[in-house]
Amino acid sequence: MIAVVDYGVGNLFSLKSSFAKLGAEICVTGDKQKIMSAEKIVLPGVGAFGDAACKLKYENLDTLLVSEAKKG
Repeated sequence: MIAVVDYGVGNLFSLKSSFAKLGAEICVTGDKQKIMSAEKIVLPGVGAFGDAACKLKYENLDTLLVSEAKKG
C-alpha cells in the first residue's frame, strides 16, 4: 500500500486519481500507524515548502517522516 500523507496541503484528489489510474493501492492519511505500515510514502509537494514543513511539524508528522525516510 502507498500512503499519501494528508497534512492539509496539496491537491490530494488529483494525486489519488493518478495513482488509481495506475492501479495502485493507496491510502490518503495523516494516521501515523498507516504511514509507518505503508510500503511507500508520498509527500505531496507545494510551491512553498517552508509553509508545508511548518504544517508537517504542527501535525506532528515531521519526525515520523524523517525516521521512515532513513529506513529507505
